[in-house]
Amino acid sequence: MPDPYQLAIEMEILREGERVWAGSASTSQLRRRFEDLAHYLFYADVHPDGIVLTTGTCLVPESPFTLGPGDEVRIEVAEVGLLRNHVVRGLEAFLAVAPASLLAAVEAT
Repeated sequence: MPDPYQLAIEMEILREGERVWAGSASTSQLRRRFEDLAHYLFYADVHPDGIVLTTGTCLVPESPFTLGPGDEVRIEVAEVGLLRNHVVRGLEAFLAVAPASLLAAVEAT
């Protein structure tokens, strides 16, 4: 991987297949270094089953924009990959689209 602090971040929101918002940023805009984030994550706790660290981005639609059911949010980081989520509202809608493996993991806890 090239310099992890020089990766492009692209975000777009699709509604009914049409782009309704898009923005871009870079990992150079992070306020903290990855090493510092990892240090604090493990400072006071252990995570034997692994952990996901989410930091958010500076990519935020202007008010009064609101996500709605069916919207698709795509965030892509160069050299890392694409994260794609569909917006649902309510538990019943979530259960209707959640992968079986996720539902099994939730039931097991």
